[in-house]
Amino acid sequence: MLPQDDLDAAFALYRQKKGTEPHAEVMPADEQVTVIARKLDVGVFPFVDFALFRPNATRYQEEKLRLERLVQLANGEYQRAHSPGVPDYANWLIGWRLFHAIMLMLDAFDDAVLEQYQRKIEEYYRLYASEWFVISDADIKLRQSHLP
Repeated sequence: MLPQDDLDAAFALYRQKKGTEPHAEVMPADEQVTVIARKLDVGVFPFVDFALFRPNATRYQEEKLRLERLVQLANGEYQRAHSPGVPDYANWLIGWRLFHAIMLMLDAFDDAVLEQYQRKIEEYYRLYASEWFVISDADIKLRQSHLP
């Protein structure tokens, strides 16, 4: 766990940048701030799974969100299947806003860059909502290997 002074400084930096505390819907737990801070400290991309990384999440969240996707069968036909993942843009946005808040707290990214990334995902969702599973997969691959 980050020392309390570091956590206090992170929240103070957020207040300085945004002029207010994080809203309850994006208020991170100290453990969540610590996980991302440690990843950044060791030079690892700060990827988090938005199906688990939720506001007010406990360390071991009991139920992970599920995503519906199309799977190609051996005969070439497609079938709908469920797999772990964020089921839609609204749920993605909850995880993203939490991640965004922590990135600002840790001074890891410029606010404008994070907002631009969010707008791009939203644009893709507006254009291709029925293909959310493709957008979600692309987002995950990008956030695992590159910072937004």
